[in-house]
Amino acid sequence: MITHVCHIVYSFSTGGLENGIVNLINKLPVNEFRHSIICIRYSDPDFVDRIERDDVDIFHLNKPPGKGIFYLFRLRQIVKNLKPNVIHTRNLSTLEAQLICLGIKAKRVHGEHGWDSPNDRFNKKYQFIRRIVRPFIDQYIVLSQESYQYLRHQIKVKPSKIQLIVNGVDREKFHHRTKVAKPVMSMITIGRLAAVKNFQLQLDALAKLVYEDNVSNVHLTIVGDGALKSLLLAHIEQLKLSDFCSMIGNRSDIAELLNQSNIFILSSTAEGVSNTILEAMSTGTAVIATDVGANRDLVEHGKTGIIVPSNDIMAMSEAMKNYVDEPQECRLHGEQGRVRVDHLFSIERMVEQYAAIYRSCTVV
Repeated sequence: MITHVCHIVYSFSTGGLENGIVNLINKLPVNEFRHSIICIRYSDPDFVDRIERDDVDIFHLNKPPGKGIFYLFRLRQIVKNLKPNVIHTRNLSTLEAQLICLGIKAKRVHGEHGWDSPNDRFNKKYQFIRRIVRPFIDQYIVLSQESYQYLRHQIKVKPSKIQLIVNGVDREKFHHRTKVAKPVMSMITIGRLAAVKNFQLQLDALAKLVYEDNVSNVHLTIVGDGALKSLLLAHIEQLKLSDFCSMIGNRSDIAELLNQSNIFILSSTAEGVSNTILEAMSTGTAVIATDVGANRDLVEHGKTGIIVPSNDIMAMSEAMKNYVDEPQECRLHGEQGRVRVDHLFSIERMVEQYAAIYRSCTVV
């Protein structure tokens, strides 16, 4: 019997959550699983092209800005017509879809992938909404211990209804290639140009490294696009970093860019489980990451990378300088990161865990 999974997302474009869905759809057995995607807002055609199957239906509700609810009735009708075995929502922005679909015969799975800001988990309104929906969710999936503890203790979800599934990385795509020694230490960061990613921290730390510590053999590449692009360009200009930093927009050759880099940096103020950290480790790239979300679960501090406090310019700059001064340690941390991914974070392991949950939902 084919298990039909209906994935409900806020939008379907470049992002870790969305990339995880693409990986699932591409890797789950075709003869066992069928997929549909409902986007509350929109999808990016270029991102959709990453799906390797041609039988995935994608629907767009084009919800306007604000708190309108009429899109929910269209969503219910689409789900009713699809008759899926599983309704899989992710994060708070899609949780109300579970309520509007009450009465439709399907198993209900909800994933918690982290927060858009460090204060979201303490928001009483958000906690109330999650508690209201809690009785109707058959299975929760969390990506980190932080999210597990949040559901368990703040939302009061029974442990039997929560499963921790850590993201996996496609090791064939993000393969390791021996780093070539270069005169310039190449740093890279990848993500949406949004406030939660806190790219300003990296730029401020880089400015300290260059102008206070007199380190000139460094270059930071920022990969991604988003609302803060103009602000970040202005910040680069203000800090006089144009010779030491470049913004190259969204790219499809992430694996190649990581293989050309010595250090991957993630400076978020809030995070779930970062796919880009895993992709960097898989390519043998050392990691500097802030101590938020599951970053410490992924990066073994002092062995596969360096964990620094969130929003700490001094600590971020010192971590950068450490790798500039100790290129052999940087290379060793990258190699040990690749081994860690092989042992703990394979995409095959992740896909099989999702498959087991979906299979249990087939009979409704």
